[in-house]
Amino acid sequence: PASAARCTKARGERVPSEAVEWLCRSYTQNMGADCTHCPALRIQKSPVQEFPSIRLDPVLDKHPAEFSHISQTSLQQPDTMTPMLFDNLTINSISSRFDELTTELIKAERIQELSDPDHSPAALRETMFRLIDILQLVDQQTENESENALSEDELNELGDYGINLLMDFSALAMQLELNEESREIEDLALPLALWLGRHLGQIKTLEPIVNALARLANTYQDNAELEQLYEVVQELLNTVSPELKTRKKQESTSEPWRILLINQAIIATRSHRPGLIERAYEILVEYIPEEAPAFFKEGMSQMEALNYPQQVREVVEKYYNLWSSPRTLH
Repeated sequence: PASAARCTKARGERVPSEAVEWLCRSYTQNMGADCTHCPALRIQKSPVQEFPSIRLDPVLDKHPAEFSHISQTSLQQPDTMTPMLFDNLTINSISSRFDELTTELIKAERIQELSDPDHSPAALRETMFRLIDILQLVDQQTENESENALSEDELNELGDYGINLLMDFSALAMQLELNEESREIEDLALPLALWLGRHLGQIKTLEPIVNALARLANTYQDNAELEQLYEVVQELLNTVSPELKTRKKQESTSEPWRILLINQAIIATRSHRPGLIERAYEILVEYIPEEAPAFFKEGMSQMEALNYPQQVREVVEKYYNLWSSPRTLH
């Protein structure tokens, strides 16, 4: 029920905030490291990002520009990211995969000889690793420690900075014509966002997370897998910054939030679990009621076309009947 949407937020002139710079400087000085060569990230604006939507049709879309096939192993390390979808997730597991992917960028950079040393894959990777060093403090903290390694605001800002760095790396990989690596680097925003939420942080940038989730969902056909993925989306919804949830539809920054809600409803529908479908639909009509009539109308048209089981049809029909006619205040 969702057509592909586009993000109108351009990437550009991304620089560390004063708080991020202060944290990096404080940490590296305490560890005896030199941060004087940490580059200020000024990224040239790149084309708008396309958000792939998830279709009700369980057959994979073959269009590689929108729905690339992502294997489970591409998002996981054997000891940390399990088939249970990001169980026992740590910064180290994300860092290991990031290191593998950016090694390809370094090789491509040397071949093409990019002109801006401060904007090179090597310089940006060094910045990311400095950030990872700080975030590892959170994983290393024991349950007995009374004080958090980072405050909530610090964790939120650094986590968001990391997600934005992954967007920059993805854009740079695309510039180097490493399309697969570009998508896989962007996909790391999903486990990073989940890690952030599990440490009581908040997501402030949704674009790459929505993209990664959609690509992953379109590789899933098994009902049990889709049920697990639904729970992952619920984690993300609980982690999203309140200000993103309350932005008006007319604002371009609200678009990823809307797509995330719609995609959760589609994932639930494809799981064939009536309880999950009801939960997802209630969330959708609570936050974006203006989308509900078109969503349920499209859902009804898909029920016959895709031969959905009766228990799913009953739920979709119930919500279609509730939302198909104009709603008035009493």
